[in-house]
Amino acid sequence: MRTVLHIFRKDAVRLWKEIAVTWALLGWLTQMDCWRSGYLPGSQEGWLNLLLPLAWSYLAAVCVLQDAVPGERQFWLALPAGRGTMLGAKALFAAVFIHAPYLISCMAVLAARGFNPLGHVPVLAEKQVVLLAVVTLPALALASLARNAMQFMLAAIALAGGAAMLNGNGLARLPNQGPPLNDLRWTFSAVALALFAAAILRIQYRERRTTCSRGIGLTGIALAGALYLWLPQRSSASLEAVMHPMREDPITVRALVPDTIAHAEFPPRAGVSVSIPVDIAALAPQSAMTYSQLDFEIDGPGIRLRADPGGVGMGKTPSLFAVIGRSEEGSSHLNVMMERGVYASASRGPVILKGHFQVSEMAGWVRHALSEPGRTAVADLGQCGASVTAERLYREGGLRVVCESPETLPRTRVTLTDSVTGRHWEGLMGGSRSFVTYPTLTWLSPVNRSEAYFQLSSRTPNGPGEQWLIPQSTLEHFRLEAETQRVVGTRVVGYELKGIDLSRYVARDRR
Repeated sequence: MRTVLHIFRKDAVRLWKEIAVTWALLGWLTQMDCWRSGYLPGSQEGWLNLLLPLAWSYLAAVCVLQDAVPGERQFWLALPAGRGTMLGAKALFAAVFIHAPYLISCMAVLAARGFNPLGHVPVLAEKQVVLLAVVTLPALALASLARNAMQFMLAAIALAGGAAMLNGNGLARLPNQGPPLNDLRWTFSAVALALFAAAILRIQYRERRTTCSRGIGLTGIALAGALYLWLPQRSSASLEAVMHPMREDPITVRALVPDTIAHAEFPPRAGVSVSIPVDIAALAPQSAMTYSQLDFEIDGPGIRLRADPGGVGMGKTPSLFAVIGRSEEGSSHLNVMMERGVYASASRGPVILKGHFQVSEMAGWVRHALSEPGRTAVADLGQCGASVTAERLYREGGLRVVCESPETLPRTRVTLTDSVTGRHWEGLMGGSRSFVTYPTLTWLSPVNRSEAYFQLSSRTPNGPGEQWLIPQSTLEHFRLEAETQRVVGTRVVGYELKGIDLSRYVARDRR
């Protein structure tokens, strides 16, 4: 232990400038997170959520490179100490100068936002585990394979570029928080990367087999990327169904004959939309269920097509995309969007439509009042507050309702009611997003935020298509209510619809 502390002090003295830089960046980020008023971070906070992990990675790497592992001429090889002494000193350095300051930062943010840090220990622990898995362990392992900082930087840049390509959405389109809760691919990839990194550290500091460790590292990177890219969504959804099972009633799906021509909900550009009414047995029309399409396939004479897993995005037309959903009236439809060439091939005769979707059973809506001035503590939602946004060029102001909590925010519907006329407007929390040209992924924050936005108008909107506009006078006499709904169970349901003539179900564009 004495040798561990000696090496730790030596590294701390040599790297005090690098330590000071990371602490300054962390303090800057903490201040912005403590005082942020909306769900969307500013450009500086967004970039710091990317820059700070890179700075931590560099700090961990230069700490390891103070006593490089590869080679045969390092002085520390002759130290009268156990095999785990050097690794223990480097781990202590990362814990004291990376993890401990980040823990203090998270606790400061929670306290500043009105939450008791001691009441959210699991959230703080989860943040530490995520940082360890995706930043600290990989950086330490990569540095243990390099002879100098140049080798580490080249490898780190290559890995960062690969991760950016793997994400595929571009920095400007990163989600506000982490990946979807029902998508466990990110978790599997992070766990695989952390396990391989831990194995590399053990081999390097005990046996110093650099060539073998580099092979293990490449295998781990390939496995993590493969898990994220190619692990079917059905696998992660099935695991979630095991963790949160639904009631055991059988669920079957059958196609119905259309009585009227349906309208396309999401008509693709230069494509064809097909809307097939379906009956999902064992689910009452008024039951609180949500659907999420996992995979889809068209099978017929001389044709077999699989749906595009990327869906509709970035303004492109998918070759084939399907989604199953339920309207407010309770009717369910299987909406299939495809290119005209794909439709021409699939509509030559009856085909078989088959796939899987995830059905989530939702608890009943729980109503909460939000009309108190300022920030209000709301059960299930943490802290909520409403504010009026200022007018901008070509756009009038609006009413913004922001809720934040260390826990995952449930599905929330916000209702604004005019107390005089009784007229009301509904908005879904997280239903409106602002497009910005900087990263908005705030994964370092211990607080989850979401927003419902209501557009105000200086006149009385009565024209067609203006029902969503709210007169400014409503702000003088209004009340706000939030209704929350949580998932109580999930299940993966497979279906196979035979003898479907797609030409009978072509939907018209609403435009």
